[in-house]
Amino acid sequence: MSTKYHSRKCNCRCGHIHDSKKEAQRCNELQLLQRAGEISELEIQQKITLLPCRKYENMPNEREIVYIADFVYKQGKTTIIEDTKGFKTKDYIIKRKLLKDKYCRGGDVIFREV
Repeated sequence: MSTKYHSRKCNCRCGHIHDSKKEAQRCNELQLLQRAGEISELEIQQKITLLPCRKYENMPNEREIVYIADFVYKQGKTTIIEDTKGFKTKDYIIKRKLLKDKYCRGGDVIFREV
């Protein structure tokens, strides 16, 4: 089955379903790094809230805006939010900017594109 950007869903060695072969390969690498003790607390497809839902008087309510990170893990004391991208949509670029502005200002959280 093909997705809209010509990538195919693919499983990593642990059986997680990923949006592309590149993402599945990165998951395999991160699993090895975690077993070797180089990273910890690996999470896959982590939902991160950028803006909570809002309720307004006399106007329609707004749903929350979320960023779904391919991987989130710890490297030492630093949290790494990682995304494996082949094609960068306009929505992705806006959400990436919001994510970095909200979470990556103090240096204890780093965003990486692989």
